[in-house]
Amino acid sequence: SAPDARLILHPHAELTPRELTDEERRADPGLTAAYEYGVGSAKTLWLEVEAGPAHGAVKVQTVYALALGRTGMGGALEWQLTTTISASAPVRAGMDHLDVQVPAECELLDSEASFDKQTRIAHLSFGPGQSGTSTVSFKARYHLPPPGATHGPASLALPLPRPLQISDGGARIDLTVPDDVELLPTAESEIKEAHKLSWHSPQCPEQITFAIQPYRPEIHVSAVIDVTLHGQTAQVKHELHLRFPRTVPKQLTLRTPAAVAAGLQVVDGGALAPPAPDTPEVRTLLLQGAEQEQVVSLQYSFAASSSPLPGTPG
Repeated sequence: SAPDARLILHPHAELTPRELTDEERRADPGLTAAYEYGVGSAKTLWLEVEAGPAHGAVKVQTVYALALGRTGMGGALEWQLTTTISASAPVRAGMDHLDVQVPAECELLDSEASFDKQTRIAHLSFGPGQSGTSTVSFKARYHLPPPGATHGPASLALPLPRPLQISDGGARIDLTVPDDVELLPTAESEIKEAHKLSWHSPQCPEQITFAIQPYRPEIHVSAVIDVTLHGQTAQVKHELHLRFPRTVPKQLTLRTPAAVAAGLQVVDGGALAPPAPDTPEVRTLLLQGAEQEQVVSLQYSFAASSSPLPGTPG
């Protein structure tokens, strides 16, 4: 039979099914069945053949978009997943729905799919698409321990939902993380950015493995310092010239000598977050721009008998 069709055979009494021989299989790989027949009435049909589309012959392509985000303002980190499955002309092949195996670690979100909690199979109905293509899409979140604060790389494995009884046309995986987390490139990555990875897989993978670490971009800093003496007091205008090689962070840490911590001001290019009571010498500089090259102007003063120079990014 054709690869996109299935045959339902109804043999009559004159036919007795038998196993295909190895020679027959080699001679005709598409051979479906073999029978032995006995003598019967010439007017009696030996075999009725019913042809129909083969469920599972529809080729599908899957896109997994995984994002690590916070559950609210300052909330815990959580992995969320959007899965989009596209099928080529499923209606012509007799398919009006798709079954998807959902991992135990996943919880479906806002899905109209019927879901069997015992088998963890979601039953998704196709919506109309363009050029004979139909799509189904659903969202899920992972019930996994959130990635904690680490000082180095941490390896992760995320299981993925998988469509069932289909011709697998492969998958694309997109990973995104927040600004304070960095994704380490995988060997198959086609897009390799600090906060985004993307690659293709010839088949829908059961899970993906990758590594993350805290994002600490290499910052090139130069300074222009203008000191004016007024008696025993030094007034300082301090420019930080910052150059970021990749993604620009939203904030930097300044370690400030105690002698100038209380009077430190940002004149241009950013703002200071309130200091922590237990570490007043550590200040968070909130950057205003998104350019890879920025200038931040600081202003402070100190007694001329000492010579602290703050503004060392950490």
